[in-house]
Amino acid sequence: MIEIKGLCKTFDKGRGRALEALNLHIPQGSLLGLIGPDGSGKSTLIKVLNTTLRATCGEISIDGRDITQSIREIRRKIGYVPEQFNLYPDLTVDETLRFCGKMYDVAYDLAKDRCSDLYRQLEPYLRKPVGKLSGGTRQKLSLCCALLHQPSILLLDEPTRGLDYPSRLELWGLLQHQQTQGVTIIVATADMNEAVFCNSIVLFNSGRAIATGSPEAMITNFEGELYTVSCRTPFVLADFLKSIPEVRSAHVFGNRVHFVLMHGDIAFIKSFLAFQEDFKGLVVLPQKVSMEDYYLQMMEHA
Repeated sequence: MIEIKGLCKTFDKGRGRALEALNLHIPQGSLLGLIGPDGSGKSTLIKVLNTTLRATCGEISIDGRDITQSIREIRRKIGYVPEQFNLYPDLTVDETLRFCGKMYDVAYDLAKDRCSDLYRQLEPYLRKPVGKLSGGTRQKLSLCCALLHQPSILLLDEPTRGLDYPSRLELWGLLQHQQTQGVTIIVATADMNEAVFCNSIVLFNSGRAIATGSPEAMITNFEGELYTVSCRTPFVLADFLKSIPEVRSAHVFGNRVHFVLMHGDIAFIKSFLAFQEDFKGLVVLPQKVSMEDYYLQMMEHA
């Protein structure tokens, strides 16, 4: 469906490169997550794919068509939900759906049929102004508007930002349903925990893809044994653990420290801590590897 080769994007005025040497193959029907902190290049890639930004170098083809040579045809294939809510707050939900339908030249009844599942969830709010909707309902409306013209590709930039956990789960369920209909979905998110909803992900850092693959494969490829220990002075403990040759890395998570043991016996680490006056009585436990742990390890590799 989508081929990206050697893509880079450079901004003027000293802002540097937002994307550098990016190569991706995205099959049809994928649910791809672009995951990384703010400023890592996720939103720039979304905007290049939806043709609102032009790449500085590299190639992108969609369905075999060069994105720079077939902009109008490619835009008809794309549905887009931006990070900033961009629907008119004074219009009602019903007026918004009718307006967006006219923009896509789709009759209202046909639009309702195309988004029947979402439309049923929006029916109680048809007469309500968009500006007075909850965050979750506004995102459902944005998604419905993006699907009116039956796009084969759906691009979403931080769609769950600001939503509560139940609303996030519901939105991801809607996206997974669209994937079963054959829609290729690309979602940018800074939440590492949302990787589990995707069948493949790209981890971004400073405009580069530092890892690609399925979430399960990435966790399996984690190097070393991960442990956790709680402490009142986690930053002091992390610095101390980093000084031990057998410990590859140590990172603070709230009042806990996750550290990676590459070789040696954990019993040695426990006894070593027990001899330190500041760390007596600390309990060291095995820790299940999370996507955030893997991301931190890949950043060290990068």
